Amino acid sequence: MVTFAFGVLFVAAASPVANLFKVRVVCEELESWFLGDSQAVTAAYSGCRFSHGTTKYRDPDRMTNASQELAKLTGDFSKVGRASLIAPHLDPARNVSGSFQVLFKTLQQHLG
Repeated sequence: MVTFAFGVLFVAAASPVANLFKVRVVCEELESWFLGDSQAVTAAYSGCRFSHGTTKYRDPDRMTNASQELAKLTGDFSKVGRASLIAPHLDPARNVSGSFQVLFKTLQQHLG
């Protein structure tokens, strides 16, 4: 189950074994997840270039201003617009965001 309320994404995945649940609460900016996949950002915004080799982008979950940083990189200040353009290009295998990986692996384990 995925629910969005009060600006927070809630994910609960039920395991068919022993009726166990894992709950993940996404409470930081989702832009950190976008910054975790530089190829997805550059696919959506061809003029945008950045590298995870740069200290600033190596651990996007530590950024306190991910939304502003992504706006500067892309020149697009619309959160919804950026999400619509970047999300289709996201590849979990190359995303360096630790929080994204935790959520993705939880969903994989429990949803198949």
